[in-house]
Order: sequence, then structure tokens, then C-alpha cells
Amino acid sequence: MNKHKQTCSICVLHSKVPGIAIDDKGVCSLCANFKKFEAHEPKMKKYLLEEMENLFKKAKSKDRPYHAMVLFSGGKDSTVLLKMAKEKYGLRILACSVIHPLVNEKAKKNMEDVPKKTGYRPGKTIPK
Repeated sequence: MNKHKQTCSICVLHSKVPGIAIDDKGVCSLCANFKKFEAHEPKMKKYLLEEMENLFKKAKSKDRPYHAMVLFSGGKDSTVLLKMAKEKYGLRILACSVIHPLVNEKAKKNMEDVPKKTGYRPGKTIPK
């Protein structure tokens, strides 16, 4: 067994990460495993998208104030998710945020501003 650290030529994981092995082509076990299923990825994406859209249809068919809850950090990803849920899928969303000591001021401001500007109802939790 090779004791020196080897790095994957695809993803830059290295052999010192528990459970990762680098093969003789310089590819880690995760990337090698992914390659086996890569041809199936388009079919899998299509299937998962259909499943998600079916869940959304089911949620929208119920007489409830909200179709879904999104954990909203105030960052870019959760902001885009809120926008997409409303505009692309027509969902009524409760945007929930957890205000903890590590949340920076910009994120706190976004947690206030984005729901106001977009019409989402914010839900906040402040742990004690």
C-alpha cells in the first residue's frame, strides 16, 4: 500500500481522506464510481425532476396556507431557491430562518429584506 499522499486528477480529493483510494490512473474511488453511472445521469435527472414536480402538484392541491417551507439563510442559494419556488413552480412558501450567533449582518439584513421585497412570509427562530 502506498503511504504517500496522492491527489485525484479529476476532483483533487487525496488519498489521506478516509475511504478514498487513488487508482493507478490517478482517479479517486468516488470519481471512478461516478464514471460508471455518468451515462445514466440525464435519465436520473429527468426522473427526479418529474418526482419533484409531482410533489409540488400534490402540495398545491391541498388547501393550506403554504405549499412548502424553505430554510432561508439570507445567502444567494436560498434566495434563488425562494425565487424559483415562487416564479417557476408557483408555490406559496414560508421562508424560515434560524438567527444564531454565527449569522453575519449582511445575511441578517437579507433575511429581513428579501421576504419584504418578494412577498414571502418570513418565519424566524432565535435560539437562546
